[in-house]
Amino acid sequence: IHLLRAIRGPDTIILLHVDVKFNLEEVSEGMEVLSYEAEHCDCGSHISYMEERFDCVWGSWSMNLPTHAALATLVQMANTNSSNSVPWDVFVNLSGDSLP
Repeated sequence: IHLLRAIRGPDTIILLHVDVKFNLEEVSEGMEVLSYEAEHCDCGSHISYMEERFDCVWGSWSMNLPTHAALATLVQMANTNSSNSVPWDVFVNLSGDSLP
């Protein structure tokens, strides 16, 4: 929650990845808190979970897979020819250990 609150703001797009090693039923309470925080944020942020989940192994190439998927999602969001297009110009990759 602290990381989410630290980075959210007007015109911010936040994509959350949950590793496949986490059983969604077991972490559902934490995800409910994040979802509530995202849905009730009056900060203007676009906050969502990534549909695709990856098995990230620390120190291996698999750590890059969610990053690549997030970038692909953002490019797709920016390139839609509709009013739903979401422009962006900076990408920051953070993990749960980015804040103490």
